[in-house]
Amino acid sequence: MSGSVTRLAILLALALAGVVLTADRRPTSDVRCPTSNAGSRAAETATSDFGPRTSDDTVLPAPVRPRAIPPERRPVSFQDRLLPAPVGGGFRDPGYWVWCGTVVKGGDGKYHHFASRWPRGLPFGPHWLTNSEVVHSVSTTPEGPYQFVGVALPPRGAQ
Repeated sequence: MSGSVTRLAILLALALAGVVLTADRRPTSDVRCPTSNAGSRAAETATSDFGPRTSDDTVLPAPVRPRAIPPERRPVSFQDRLLPAPVGGGFRDPGYWVWCGTVVKGGDGKYHHFASRWPRGLPFGPHWLTNSEVVHSVSTTPEGPYQFVGVALPPRGAQ
């Protein structure tokens, strides 16, 4: 019984899509392309807005588009995984622009942060190239707050 119900559901879906199965089970459609190239070679490979056409100008059904993934099966997005940033976390250095930081967990169990900085009193270009220095800071947690330890690499200057 379930096989006939499945067959009936498939036939109903095909009928709703405008597809009719011929006796030899090749799909055809009663939808015609508005522009006909009957009698030309182009008709064998031409397409329309409705789908590819056969040599007798029959429009084949368009490919089925995938349905949207239901919410309960959607993968969790990157944005959904973001948590609020802790107040007072990270590394701040008053009077400096701090950028391009990275954190490494050391053998001592602490988190070591290295970042580039240059004085806020200098404009961006070209001073980020000539006046940046790499600083080192440490924290007991990856989110900080980080305490300044020292300058790891001094500014390189104009070279």
